[in-house]
Amino acid sequence: METPEVMVPEMIFSATEAIGFAYGVTWNTVRRNIFNWKHTEAGNLEAKVKSFCSVLQLLRFLKDYILFTEKDEELQKFI
Repeated sequence: METPEVMVPEMIFSATEAIGFAYGVTWNTVRRNIFNWKHTEAGNLEAKVKSFCSVLQLLRFLKDYILFTEKDEELQKFI
């Protein structure tokens, strides 16, 4: 009751192999639905991570990519 947020699954993930940086949604891990994060500096992993995790970018994910849908007659929110 006090910390229900702990049980909420993550809705977005990122993965890297030290050169590229990919992201996707946790409920659909099919390879075609995992996207490469594009950044102006090719090969600069630190810049890619910082641009993906910037406060403005994360707020944009929340603002522009939230879906409200009904499942089993219950309203649910997805990013």
